[in-house]
Amino acid sequence: MSPGIAIGTAYVYKKHTCIADHITVGDAETAHQMTLYEAASRKVQSELQHLEGETDEQAEILQTHISFLTDEELAEEIRTEILKNSKCAQWAVESVYGQVIETLEASSDPVFKERIADITDVRNQLLMELRGESSTGLEALSRPVILVAEELLPSDTIAMDPSKILGIVTERGGVTAHMAVIAKSMAIPAVAGIPRIADAVAPGTELVLDGQTGIVYSEPDPAILDEYEKKIQKYSRKRQIEKEYLAKPACTSDGVRIETKVNLGSTDERELAAAACSDGVGLFRSEFLYMNTDHLPTEEEQFTAYKAALEALAPRPVTLRTMDIGADKQLPYLSLPHEENPALGMRALRLCFEKREVFRTQLRAACRAAVYGNLQVMFPMVSSVTDVIRARQVLAEVARELSDEGLPFRADFPVGVMVEVPSLALMAHQIAGQVDFASIGTNDLIQYLLAADRDNPEMAAYYQSFHPAVFRAIHMIIGGFSAQGKPVSVCGELGSDPQSVPILLGLGLRTLSVSPARLGEIKYRIAGMGMAQMEQMAQAVLAMSSQEEVTAYLEQNLSPSDTD
Repeated sequence: MSPGIAIGTAYVYKKHTCIADHITVGDAETAHQMTLYEAASRKVQSELQHLEGETDEQAEILQTHISFLTDEELAEEIRTEILKNSKCAQWAVESVYGQVIETLEASSDPVFKERIADITDVRNQLLMELRGESSTGLEALSRPVILVAEELLPSDTIAMDPSKILGIVTERGGVTAHMAVIAKSMAIPAVAGIPRIADAVAPGTELVLDGQTGIVYSEPDPAILDEYEKKIQKYSRKRQIEKEYLAKPACTSDGVRIETKVNLGSTDERELAAAACSDGVGLFRSEFLYMNTDHLPTEEEQFTAYKAALEALAPRPVTLRTMDIGADKQLPYLSLPHEENPALGMRALRLCFEKREVFRTQLRAACRAAVYGNLQVMFPMVSSVTDVIRARQVLAEVARELSDEGLPFRADFPVGVMVEVPSLALMAHQIAGQVDFASIGTNDLIQYLLAADRDNPEMAAYYQSFHPAVFRAIHMIIGGFSAQGKPVSVCGELGSDPQSVPILLGLGLRTLSVSPARLGEIKYRIAGMGMAQMEQMAQAVLAMSSQEEVTAYLEQNLSPSDTD
């Protein structure tokens, strides 16, 4: 589930269960119960807003929880339970949230089912606040352990200190569960789906966890222990080498310089520090400004954030992706219609055209911030030349407006597009004539190209990152832009995968934008191969007919150090 190996003693985590009082209150008491509920909701929301997730994934989880607390429909149903049905605040919260959980459990949509952990977590936090109970969670761990649990809720993963977690084993959860996402982002080995593991393993039991194979050994014999200790030593040596490469420029073994940029999701000091050894920011996700607040961010709020990033990275480039909201990123304060297939609906640039003033506010802030550094702007979810023309027209309008107002600004920065819709791959040459650069968003490109929802675990077998069609599409995009002298990069997860990097570079890419945590590893991989070898491998992959054929070829032709 999450690669890596861990050896350590088990800490069996039993989460505190909060049971609501079922008390009927009189008319004179209902107002007090409403006050209790509203105070608890505000307190929990405030605590969540002051938490700082270690990763982008944690920040998104926090925002999801806040969105439940600020959901007017949920709040109104709780008011009804208290004021009309005379339930105490605890009972009202349990009833309303319980109904939502039952609805989600009855759904056949696995994405909805993954939301059960979120809504359960928020319910528990509200009940604990109402009951005056404190968490006996993972924040108090005093030594490194392998965490064993029936299930980890989002608040558990945020509360835990990663330095105290050697590995994670759970009974429930899948590849898209919060535990899996968080474990991967923190490089914690993890295995899920082992029945009754929390009852079968006693606290203090020695475990060996293999995140690559999904195997967990309880009280391993000396031979297995010795085998995995050697694997850990090898893994540690490799990580040390990668740290040494982190501060070096990325170059192939025959001296070809590769730009290695990073993807950032905020202006937090830790995020900005992570870009210190990069060639700049290839993807700056501006939606964090929209998701970590209860209102549309103002022009000044956005200007301040963009300015901070540009000044911190100057003179290196910062590529700002305009608002990518919609689909799995919903805003409770921005009323969006329910869509049967939101991934194909009103999202990203399409939503910007629909909410023109929101788009204009963001572009005004970006133009003003451009004075303070090396800004680039790219538009997501572009599907046609017309989209680019319309977006550029809005940018031109904003520039004229700022000029008339006499405000300092720049609008002559490079403008690019995210290539994540197959139509753009087919129209790469024409799109290249309208923009200055492109960045390939492989996550969405793969799901649209293969018609496989990347958030649906039942589609995991069809969501194939190494499908030859994916590499052929990337080759087509590179060819269309290169023919007009326009640079192309990759900012999706494929660019952070050390196995795919030789193929991407062999196809002609000279810029990658990767997760900060993978920067040293990617530089190390680049240094281990020559360009001629990568080009030969890329041509071989383009001629293949299945992902299985591609992965077998890579395993055979990459050295063990490249595939570990």
